[in-house]
Amino acid sequence: MTPYESQWFINYLSSRLRAAAFEYKTLTDECLKSNGREFRELLWRDVVWTHAIVGFIGLRHPPSVEPPPFYKGLTLLGVQLNFNDAVPIPQNELLALLMATSSMDQDIELYVSAWWKDYELKAAKGKSSSRGYEDSVIAGWEQQRKVFPKPKTLCALRTSSVAAHIDTLSIKELHTASSSIVRFEDALRLEMRSTLRSMRRVWTEIQRFDILIRSLENPNLSPPHLNLDAPPTDTFNLKS
Repeated sequence: MTPYESQWFINYLSSRLRAAAFEYKTLTDECLKSNGREFRELLWRDVVWTHAIVGFIGLRHPPSVEPPPFYKGLTLLGVQLNFNDAVPIPQNELLALLMATSSMDQDIELYVSAWWKDYELKAAKGKSSSRGYEDSVIAGWEQQRKVFPKPKTLCALRTSSVAAHIDTLSIKELHTASSSIVRFEDALRLEMRSTLRSMRRVWTEIQRFDILIRSLENPNLSPPHLNLDAPPTDTFNLKS
């Protein structure tokens, strides 16, 4: 995936975490008591898997991808709890994470393989399963990318990103980029030469006017010295 697509994908994964955490926050006390541990086990599984994906993408596109805020907050919370599914998630801290909205990991109405949806019914029927879960999430992403918001900006999809991610370009793209650089270099060299010529002309005129002013201010010269030739010594020089 390109840096842009990678950012889009991890935003989606963070959005899934947000949806699952919101569902956990709304569970009844009875469900938390009977099935809370199983829910937390699946939630921490999602967090750890997402963390692995973000880490891999971060290594693949180091200057371009920004970890989504909800993923970061929930991961740090999981670290504090040692990802222990036997420990209840602090409701106040979870609520603070959920209240902090972001354009990166917005909610969507439905998710593929949303194990957390209607969890009380699923848990009661024993339908929650992690078999093939990662594959189903990736397949679901291919379906849902049409409805999930695209990233507005990238952390580093800048001029330097072409050089930083040159291995992602095709041979044709590399040739096109190379030709563009050569054309730009030639144009820049011509522009520099033209600028230097203009600067020399301006500097010559400045010297001529300086001679004229000094000659007019000299009372011993009558009439004023009007030789406007530039001084023989080259006092201004730029190497092209």
